[in-house]
This record gives sequence, C-alpha cells and structure tokens, in this order.
Amino acid sequence: MMFKAQTKWRWGVAAYLALVALGAGAYLVGVLADMRGPEWASLAKLGVVFGFPCCALGGLVKLTQLGKPSVAWRAWMRPGTSWIARGSLILVAFMLVSFIHFVLWVWPSHVLTDAIEARFVLGFIGGLCALALILYSGILLTAARPIAFWSTAVLPVLFFLSALASGTLGIVLLGILTGEEFSWPLTRLMQGGIALLVFQGITLAIYLQSSHRVPEARASVSLVLAGELAGLFWFGVVGVGLVLPIVLGLVGTPVSTAVAAACGILGSFFLRQVVLAGGIHAPLRAGSFEVALPIV
Repeated sequence: MMFKAQTKWRWGVAAYLALVALGAGAYLVGVLADMRGPEWASLAKLGVVFGFPCCALGGLVKLTQLGKPSVAWRAWMRPGTSWIARGSLILVAFMLVSFIHFVLWVWPSHVLTDAIEARFVLGFIGGLCALALILYSGILLTAARPIAFWSTAVLPVLFFLSALASGTLGIVLLGILTGEEFSWPLTRLMQGGIALLVFQGITLAIYLQSSHRVPEARASVSLVLAGELAGLFWFGVVGVGLVLPIVLGLVGTPVSTAVAAACGILGSFFLRQVVLAGGIHAPLRAGSFEVALPIV
C-alpha cells in the first residue's frame, strides 16, 4: 500500500508552533511563579517578557506560511468552523494582554509592582489566554482528520507538556544570560523543567505506542523511528531535546544549566517538526485505486 506524507505544513509551521509554545508557556509559568511570593518576582517578570515578542514573531512566521499574506485576514473569517481562525483570535487576545502586562509591570511603567491584586487579575486573564493558545496548537492538528498520526488525544497533552517545559527553560536561560542570581528559585525552576521533560518523554513514548490503530499511522511511526525522520527524531528530539537537558540540568552549574535550557528549547522545535513531517495522508480507497486526501 502506497502512502503519501503531507508536505504543506513543514518547518515554517513548526517554527510558528514552537515560538507560540515558548512565549505562552513562559508567560504561564511566569504568572504561576508570581503567585508564589515576592522572591519569585524577578523570574516571573522574565516569563512575562517572553510572551508578546515570541508570539509576535510566531505570528509573522505564520503569515509567511499562508501563501498570500495580503489575504491573511481571511483566516479570521470562520471562527465557528475553523481552528485556524480560532487560533488567530486566541493569539491576538494573548498578545494584547501580555503586552499590557509587560508595559505596566516590566517596562516602561511599574504601576503593577505595588498593585498586587490588579497584577494577579491581569495575570489570571493572560494565563487563561496562554493556556488556550497552548492547547490550540495540539487541537489544530487533531482536527486534521485525514492525518491519523495527528488525530489522537495524546498529542495535545504532549504539546502542552512541551510548551511548559520550553517556557520554563526559556525563563531559566534568560535569567542566566541577564545575570540573575543563581538562587534557589532559579534552581527550583530548573528542577521543574527537568521534571516536565521527563513527563514529556514518557508522553512521547505513549504517543508513538498508541499510533498503531490504522496502517497510515503505523507508517508515520515507522517514518519517525526508522525512516527519513529517524535522524531528526533520535538526535534532535530525544538527544538534544530530552537527554542532554536532563543530564546537563542535573549537573547544576550555571553553564551546564544554560546549555541544558537552550537544548530543551531547540528540542521543542524539533518535536513539532517531526510530528508535522511524519503526518501521512489517509488514502481514499475506491476499487483498485487509492487517492491521498489533502489536509483541510
């Protein structure tokens, strides 16, 4: 039986999804850190810093993938039936809230520094938008029914854990690069990132194991584990994205922690690239003919 891998959603879409995951994940972790107490405030600010620029850059990348950026406004036209339209609205809502949060707390204003209740309310609203944005990316792929490799309830969970892990590691990396004191909050945050990577690895194994219910899904798994994508999967996703961050993170020095965080963030992109490139169309069988269905 002949199978055809999809070719429309590749590195550009993977970069968009990874940037959005990094920005929304870091913001959500930052909001949660802010609620733990004043000793977490500096790291919480770094999470808020990530939100708007990462998602804005991701939005620009998304525009380049729409074929005709001049008619990109059409992506907003069917929120009742299109996950792309819903995702665009969620993205704009999150960018607006995260930008206001940044301006009023981090720079140039610091009005929310003493207005703790107002900051928590704004963070709660932004956190809900960030959570919706993270979940959207996995649901977007599961809605593409002709791709059995994507149409599974495990994928949104995998992307959710990956977003939280990359967001956590992003805060750690930015903290080290900006001279943040290597204190116990930063250490605890890195430990949390390592734990998330472990859960991500377990979920990834479950995802691949569960993708055997139809022939095209089994072909996707074969493509990822032993086919054209095997190098990117084993070296990029497993090696760079999981093993190295966990091992180097456990070493615990500022340098090893920074390298571990950078590898984990890069692994988030590799994961999405592998999942997208591994998607194989479900064939439409008609007599002795098979026609691969397009993505809708």
